[in-house]
Amino acid sequence: MTAEQTAEALREDARRHEQEAADSFDRCDTDGFVTQWAHGINAEVARLQADIVEQGGTWTFQGLFDSETGDRVKARIVRVAGYYGTTVSKWVVLDEDDNATHWVPAYKSGKQSKLYKLGLEERDEVAPAKADTGGSGRGLSGNVWVYARRLDRGYPEGARTLAEIRRG
Repeated sequence: MTAEQTAEALREDARRHEQEAADSFDRCDTDGFVTQWAHGINAEVARLQADIVEQGGTWTFQGLFDSETGDRVKARIVRVAGYYGTTVSKWVVLDEDDNATHWVPAYKSGKQSKLYKLGLEERDEVAPAKADTGGSGRGLSGNVWVYARRLDRGYPEGARTLAEIRRG
């Protein structure tokens, strides 16, 4: 997929993948399930990329902000291992050398949350993006999903460290 592709060309690509999946099913019923599944995933990627192109190559993500000043904090969301094979989303708050200064649970709010206690809040922000796939597991027993991948470092240019913000 190239940056020059239009949203309509991407949607046409999605329709082609859907037709190829249907043709595969017609030829061999469920014996071609991997081909059909792969075409379905590729159709989803093309449709999401078309949506991203229509939004000027951007998508809406969560950003971490200082709740008092409104400044964007130099932080990004990462997925880390949780209990019993699960994963959880956490904010990694970074210093000027990109070292972690805080690990904060993402998508948690309220006066008891670590975000609140640090004087931080999550807000929507628009950033450059592209459609991508992620996955877990092994082989055909795993999962694959389509998502908008942020193309910056997880925070925009000009984001400030928490220490800089607090110094004023």
